[in-house]
Amino acid sequence: MNSLPYALRRTLVASVLTAILAAPAFAQTASDVEALREQIRQLDQKLRVLERNLELKDETAAADAKKAVKVSADAKGFGITSADKSFDLKLKAIAQFDARFFLDDGIKNRDGFFLRRIRLPFTGTISNVDFNITPELGANAISSTTTTVGLIDAWFNVKFTPAFNIKAGRFPTAIALEPGSNRHFIESPFVNTLLPNRDIGIEANGTFQDGLVDYRVGFFSGSRNNTQSFSTDEADGDKTLAGRLTVAPFKSVDGALSKLSLGLGGSSGNQRGVGTIGGANGLQNIVTNGQQTLLSFRSATTGNGVIANGDQVRLSPSLEWYGGTPWSLVGEYAYEKQDYTRYTGAVKGTSFTGVNTAWRATVGYVLTGEESTKAGVAPLSPFSVENGTWGAFEVVARLSAIDLDDKFFTTATGGQGGNINRFTNASGAFAYGLGLNWYFNRNFRVMLNVEKTEFEGGGNALATGGTKTDELYAFSRLQLSF
Repeated sequence: MNSLPYALRRTLVASVLTAILAAPAFAQTASDVEALREQIRQLDQKLRVLERNLELKDETAAADAKKAVKVSADAKGFGITSADKSFDLKLKAIAQFDARFFLDDGIKNRDGFFLRRIRLPFTGTISNVDFNITPELGANAISSTTTTVGLIDAWFNVKFTPAFNIKAGRFPTAIALEPGSNRHFIESPFVNTLLPNRDIGIEANGTFQDGLVDYRVGFFSGSRNNTQSFSTDEADGDKTLAGRLTVAPFKSVDGALSKLSLGLGGSSGNQRGVGTIGGANGLQNIVTNGQQTLLSFRSATTGNGVIANGDQVRLSPSLEWYGGTPWSLVGEYAYEKQDYTRYTGAVKGTSFTGVNTAWRATVGYVLTGEESTKAGVAPLSPFSVENGTWGAFEVVARLSAIDLDDKFFTTATGGQGGNINRFTNASGAFAYGLGLNWYFNRNFRVMLNVEKTEFEGGGNALATGGTKTDELYAFSRLQLSF
């Protein structure tokens, strides 16, 4: 904006100087030349004043811009950001509407419509501190693992350097690859039923070499498996050490392999229940991929069953690949070793150590050619009736299995065994499923899943009169998120 006055001044001054040089031909006296010089001086002074006024105007505009607050509304939510970006606040939302239909001959009255999750995450950055406060506004109770009204996340993360940050509060644990969620399918696979969902505690986290190595490690209250129930501590009173190490071995190499990541999550701690009628057992029932009970540890009304009573170790290696192509691949394994005690009412019975394992392998392919990412798929041509475009389509497939320790079902000599009823519980399961994900745009998707689970053992929770019935379901979901 300041270049115009300078150019104008040069032009005017040059014109006046030309007149001066021509003055001898026209000026009659020396006083005429002096008058022209005075005019040049006055003109130059006026131009300088004009230039300064424009500079002051620019400085004022720049100062006002620094004080301005930016308000945004886009695919990432509603935001307010200060001009210096030291304050960046976002209000987001996620709403899931499910229709669930079981096609097997097991327990009746499981079909229905559900509001699976209704959440309003409030996130942001204040200086060098990130935070997240996410209330759960309500979901139908389809099982004991379903969210209810309450606070799902509440944490802050203090950023010191890329390699070292401190996070505290309630947040997804580092043990599982996708705690409490699943990128490709509607519901989580078997590995999540052996690993915790969310916990309360404090952890250090960071990244080295631009994402070549990521780490998370901290101390937590010790949440039960497959639950997001929060408490000041579990009944044992001890803390759980938990963390995850993720390595991208080909990060610096060009090509699809640069997006491959290998991870290992784990924890070590204590889990103890209360061996009385109606007491907490420190355990969460094992569920299927369809969120139906696979194994029930005890009856809350009689007090008979198995409780957690000692050391617990969990490990979960994983592989994750979103290679910048339509393909995606995820694999994960879960190992849990736990000390248990069997109770009959308030009478302590045998104690034993059980080992449970699970695994899953998931593959996805975007039929419309878009890049598959961990957050989903961004359609190149969002759905539009007017434009005749349909968004993006992704097909997915999953294999998963779980194997529970045989000691749960035995009363072997030497004081080993949980004596859990074989006719109403399964000792293992294998599931295979297919799905179609339709992305209308970045914020709305439709998911369709069909999955069958074949049970192992003498029976299962879906049995009728002791007859084993495999689980077969068709689930659908409408999901809006921003």
